[in-house]
Parts: sequence; C-alpha cells; structure tokens
Amino acid sequence: MIIVTLCCASDPNGYYLLGGSGGHGQGEGAELTLWDRRVLSKGPLKEMVGHKGSVNGCLFLDNDSSNDKLVASCSSDSTVKIWSTTTGGSVLSEYIGGGAGPISGIVSPSPETLAASTFNEGVYVWKLVSDSSMELKLRAKY
Repeated sequence: MIIVTLCCASDPNGYYLLGGSGGHGQGEGAELTLWDRRVLSKGPLKEMVGHKGSVNGCLFLDNDSSNDKLVASCSSDSTVKIWSTTTGGSVLSEYIGGGAGPISGIVSPSPETLAASTFNEGVYVWKLVSDSSMELKLRAKY
C-alpha cells in the first residue's frame, strides 16, 4: 500500500511534526502520524486512526493548560477531529453534514477558536470549550 501525505504541521517549538495522509477505499491509510524530529530514526511516536477519508489538514492546538498536547485534523469524510497525542485517541469528532462535502483546511487563530473550510459551504468557525469535557460550539458560517 502506498500512503500519500497530504498535509503537515509543526508544534510551536519545532520539536514535533505531524503528517496527515490520504485514505484509499474505506479510509485505509487515512491517519495522522506524530514524529519527534529530534529522534526521527526511532520511527513515529503515535499513529492516530479514525478518519474514513483522506486527512486534508492538521495542526497543533495551543493548550498550554494541559500536559496532554492536542492536535486537530480535518478530512474528506466531512469531520473535524481533536486528538490526544498521549493516547492517540480522538477526544472530539464534529461531523459537518448537509452537503458541506470534504473539509479541505483547518486553522486555529487563537487557543479558543477553530475554523475549517468546506468544499460546498464555505468556512465554519467554532469556539473550543474545554471545561470538563471538550466541545465545539458553532460561532459562524461564512
């Protein structure tokens, strides 16, 4: 199987790298891979699997209040996911239905804001709430 990397990101310190790959068929190969660039020869630290379509965008979230670094991703399966780099598991998944189509990009302009571009319905902007449980609240749609 050939895995094609479609996006990449670096943490603010430049220590960790994140790559998102394309899925083949039923999501096979659609994953995020976390690397420590200081020890690349040891292989990936985590592989985060859960998207059913290609991972089109990824980023590190600014969550200094937690020891667990979080990353976010968007996919052709019309979802935005937030992942724990400690466990490799998804801590939040937001499905954008209604014909939005693939989600093509994701940014976090501030620690409490997440925005994603969709193929058919423009840009969605959420407030990231992480009190007792993580939640995305839709703030705007352009």
